[in-house]
Amino acid sequence: MERLRIKHYSRYMDDGVVVYPSRDHLRDCLERMHEYLSDERALELNQKTQVVSVAQAVDYLGFHLYLTKTNKVVKRLRTSNKRRVRHKLKRFRHAYRLGKVDAEDMWRGVQSYRAHLAHGDCWYLQQNLLGHLALSKSTRDELEWDVAHPLVMSGDLPWDR
Repeated sequence: MERLRIKHYSRYMDDGVVVYPSRDHLRDCLERMHEYLSDERALELNQKTQVVSVAQAVDYLGFHLYLTKTNKVVKRLRTSNKRRVRHKLKRFRHAYRLGKVDAEDMWRGVQSYRAHLAHGDCWYLQQNLLGHLALSKSTRDELEWDVAHPLVMSGDLPWDR
C-alpha cells in the first residue's frame, strides 16, 4: 500500500478495505493490485472486489460498516451472521440439554461470540442474544409445565396424604 500512496487501509487474511478520497485513484490502484496479484502471486481478486463511495455501506470481516451523518463509522454485525449466531446458540442449548456438551464447552462458545461482537457496535444485539440463553437439562415443554404447575410444600403433595 505504501507504493500506492494509501494511508488508510485494513487487511486481514484475504479480506481488505482501502479508503481514499479519489475514486479514480482507487480504480487505478485496483488495476495495479490486480496486475500484481495475477503476475507475481498467481492470485485473482473475486467478484466482490469493487470501488464504492464511502456513503455506501461496506461488508468487512462479518460486519456492515457505514457512515452516519456526523461521519462516525458504525460497525454492525451482518444480518446473515446474526442468523448464524442465533442458530448456533440454539444448537448449543439443544446439545447441552442432551448432554452432548458440558457447561464449560458452552461457556467457551459463548465467549467466542462475545469477543467477535465486541469488535462492533453490537451491545444491544449481544444483550438480546445472550439474555435469552438459559441453560437447562429440561425441555421447553417440561419447563412450561413447571411454571404452570409450581410445586407446593411437600406436605401438600398428593402422595404425602
